[in-house]
Amino acid sequence: GKSTFCRRYAAKLAERYLRDRSSRIPLLISLRDYAKAMNLRQLVTDYLVNEQRERVRLTGGYAAFQRLNEDGKLVLIFDGFDEMARQVTYETTVANFEELAAAAAPDSSKVILTCRTHYFREASEAVHLLGGQGRLAARPSAVEEMKQVALERKEEPGLRVRGRPGFHIVHLDLFTPQDVTLLLQRRFPQDWSLHDQRIRAMRGVADLAKRPVLLDMIVKTLPDWGQAGVHNEAVLYHLCTERWLERDIEAKTTFMNADDKRFFMETLADQMLQTDQLNGIHYTKFPEIIRQHFN
Repeated sequence: GKSTFCRRYAAKLAERYLRDRSSRIPLLISLRDYAKAMNLRQLVTDYLVNEQRERVRLTGGYAAFQRLNEDGKLVLIFDGFDEMARQVTYETTVANFEELAAAAAPDSSKVILTCRTHYFREASEAVHLLGGQGRLAARPSAVEEMKQVALERKEEPGLRVRGRPGFHIVHLDLFTPQDVTLLLQRRFPQDWSLHDQRIRAMRGVADLAKRPVLLDMIVKTLPDWGQAGVHNEAVLYHLCTERWLERDIEAKTTFMNADDKRFFMETLADQMLQTDQLNGIHYTKFPEIIRQHFN
């Protein structure tokens, strides 16, 4: 939901600017295509020259951008820090973050950087990186810890990052049951009540529906629940994964056929369960049957 949020928020800011030219101009820049070390000048120049060349004529180039940013004329929205970071080394990740943080150097600047919470394995990892300490701990995920710290310090809506005045960590809320109902009413004007009851009847599914990406997947399968006999989470998982396989094959984003993919994932899942390696399994520990199957 973070990218959808960014697009919607940028659109609202743009509409506001068109009504009132004294307000800020939004610049929405996706980071997912930057899988290497970068600098702010390169990032902004690439965005203005390549992505927005048909819509933007900025005389003065990067220097003009700097002046606008320093004068408080912009809202910079960098979307997908985790999608960039997972493709590079940790050292590059830290260097890239410092480059992005440089855009927030002037007191008048406004910058948003989005990232999935599970990219940081522990709340302290985000605090370390955002606080400029550049070191990550190696403990399991503890997103709730970050929220709890914020509550204890009474720093809602965001946790102030130590060492960086003006930096805050904020979270997008999960969908409420009312949000889910509203979406169903708009997607299924005639049958929304039936679908709403089906989702609420299964506690596990109702919990999944709080997350935008999973809700979208659930909604796409709802018309087939009756025919597919969806009566618990397991059947729904099966229906969703089958749809996912079909989508990847149609989009040609996979080099494996559906049967091979099912065999690989089911065998791997069984191995992880049998050996109690639910947190992950190294590829050198794959079952021999997988090696034989794929030669």
